[in-house]
Amino acid sequence: SMNPALSNAAWADKRMALHEHSNLLITRRLLDEAGSNWSEDTIRDRGQKLAKMVCQVWPRPDPGA
Repeated sequence: SMNPALSNAAWADKRMALHEHSNLLITRRLLDEAGSNWSEDTIRDRGQKLAKMVCQVWPRPDPGA
C-alpha cells in the first residue's frame, strides 16, 4: 500500500507515486487538474466537482413518486 509510505510526503512526491501506480481515471484527472498545486482551494474545488458528479450518477428520488 502506498498510503503509509506517502502519508507525510510532499505533494510532489505523492503526485509522482500516484501517477506511476494509479489506473483510476478519477485519480489521473486529479493529477492533471491539480498539477503541482494541492491547496485548500483545490481540495474544496475537487470536493464540489465530486459532489456534482455523485448527484448526476445517483440523483435523489422524486418525492412525488
